[in-house]
Amino acid sequence: MRNIIITCIVLLIAIAALAAKYFGELASNDNNFGKVLSYVPGDAAFVLNFRNDESFYEIFKDYELFDAIIGEQRASEIDRLKTALLQQNSLSEFVADKDILLSFHPGADSVEFLYGLLIDKSLSSKKLEEALAEIPGTSLKAEGQDIYKVEGPDLQKPFYLFSRGGIVMGSFSNSLLKRCLDRNETHLTREFIAEVNKNNSKNENSPVSLFVNHQAVIPFLQYFLRQPSSNNLSLLKNLSGTSSLSMNFKSDALMFNGISITDTIKPSYLNIFLNQQSAPNQIKKILPENTASFIAFGLSDFNRFNSDLKRYLQKKGDLKKLTEQFNLVQTNTGIDLDRDIKPLFDKEFVLVENSYGEQFAIIKARNGRDLNFKLQLISRPLDEFISQVNHRNIFYFYFGDPMYRFPKPYFAVADNYLIIANTPGIIRNYLSGYQNNRFFANTEKFKQHDQLVANRSNIFYFADNKNSKNLIRTKFKNNVSKAFRNEDFGLSEFKGISYQWTADGDHFFTNLYLSYNSSDSLALNP
Repeated sequence: MRNIIITCIVLLIAIAALAAKYFGELASNDNNFGKVLSYVPGDAAFVLNFRNDESFYEIFKDYELFDAIIGEQRASEIDRLKTALLQQNSLSEFVADKDILLSFHPGADSVEFLYGLLIDKSLSSKKLEEALAEIPGTSLKAEGQDIYKVEGPDLQKPFYLFSRGGIVMGSFSNSLLKRCLDRNETHLTREFIAEVNKNNSKNENSPVSLFVNHQAVIPFLQYFLRQPSSNNLSLLKNLSGTSSLSMNFKSDALMFNGISITDTIKPSYLNIFLNQQSAPNQIKKILPENTASFIAFGLSDFNRFNSDLKRYLQKKGDLKKLTEQFNLVQTNTGIDLDRDIKPLFDKEFVLVENSYGEQFAIIKARNGRDLNFKLQLISRPLDEFISQVNHRNIFYFYFGDPMYRFPKPYFAVADNYLIIANTPGIIRNYLSGYQNNRFFANTEKFKQHDQLVANRSNIFYFADNKNSKNLIRTKFKNNVSKAFRNEDFGLSEFKGISYQWTADGDHFFTNLYLSYNSSDSLALNP
C-alpha cells in the first residue's frame, strides 16, 4: 500500500511538472505574440496573421484577390520582401515556419503595412546584422538603437527593421516604424491583444487569420474620405471589440468567418441585437435596382428589442425627452403610439443608399393598410400616396440609430412595406421601381453574390461596387477614387462586399464575403 501511495505521488509530481512546462511554453508564446502586437500603433484597423512557410506561398501563388485589394505596388513589395530577405539562406533558418503579423494603417497616400515576426531569441541584433550582411548586394545602415535601414537591388526601395528580444518589426514606411517605438504613440489596446491571443490558436487550421479592431475601422475609412460621412457604416462608429476570422478558399471570392466580441459595457446600438435569435433576410428582395449599399436588420423578438432599445436610449440621455414628446402626441391627438402603431411593425427594417447618394429606410409592416391608416391620423398628406408625419423621432424611438437621420420624414406604404425619406422625390422614385418590379435582387450580379451569403442573420451590410462608383469618386480622396479606376489595382473587378453578424450568446457569428470577377471559378485547394 505504501509503495502504491509513493508511486501515485511521483506520478502526480511528474504530471504537474509536465503541465507546468507545457502551459509555461504556451504562456511564453502568447506573451511573445502579445509583445509583437504591443508595438503596433492603435490606428491598425486590420491585422492578418499567417505562417511563413512554402505551403502558404504555394496556396496564394496565383491568388489575384489580395493583389486586387492592395494594388500591384503593395503586392510587389510583399513579394520582394519575401524573395530579397525572408527566403535568403542566412535568414530563412531564423524566420522559416514563424508567424508573421501584417497590420494595415492609413498612410499619406494609401494603406501602409507593418510587419511583425516572432523569431528565436538567439537571433540577437548583432546576428541579424550579420545575416543581412551575407545577402548579396544588400547594404545595412544603423538608424538608431536596434533599427536598421536595409537596401538592395531586389527590394527597389529601403526597408526599415527593428529587432529586440526575439521580436522583429519592419515596414517600407520609416515613419510607421518610428511610431511603433514611440512611447507617446497610442498602441493597440490590451483588450484587443488579449482577444487575438485567445483566438489565434483556434485558427490554426486556416493559413490566414484576420483580426478586426472595431474601434479603428471607422477612423481608418474616414481617413480616406474627403469629409466625415454619415453613410451606413457610420453605425459602427461607437463599437468596440474584436472580430477574429478565419479564411475560406475560393478563387472568385474572398471569404472569412468567425466570431465578433463587442464591449457590452459601453452603450452601442449593435449590442442590442445580442439578445435576438437569427432572423431571415427577406427585406433585401424589395430593394431598388440602383442600390449602392444597405444595412438590413432582422429580429426574432420585437418587444425584447424595443425594451433593450429603451435602455440604450436612456444611457444616451434621449429616452426622457422622447417619452415626454410621445405623451404630448397622445394628449393632442388621442393616438397612443405604443397601443396603436407599435404592434403593426414587423421584424425587419433596412437603411438604403442608392447610386445617387440618396438615403431612405424601409420597415416591414404586419399589416400595411392598417399602419398607413394609423399614421395618417398623425400626419399631413402631400398627395394621394405620400404624407409627412407631424411629430419628430417616432421611428428613432422604435428602431434606434438607423432612423435618427429621419426626424420628421415623408412616408408611403407599398403592400406591407413602409418607406420613409427626408424628401418626397426619393419615395416617388422608389415606388416607381417597386410597381415595375425593378429590384436589385433580380440582377444577376446580386444573385451570384447572394448564393454564398447566409439566409439568416441579425445585421447584414452590403455594398455594390458598380452602383457605388459615383459615390466613390465624389466621397473619397483622389488617390483612393483613382485606385478604383486603376487597372493595376483591380478593385473594379470586385462585385460586392457583405458583412453579416448573427447573435450567438454573448457574441456574434460573423461572415465577411467579397465576390470577385475571376477568370478561374474553381475553389483553391489548401
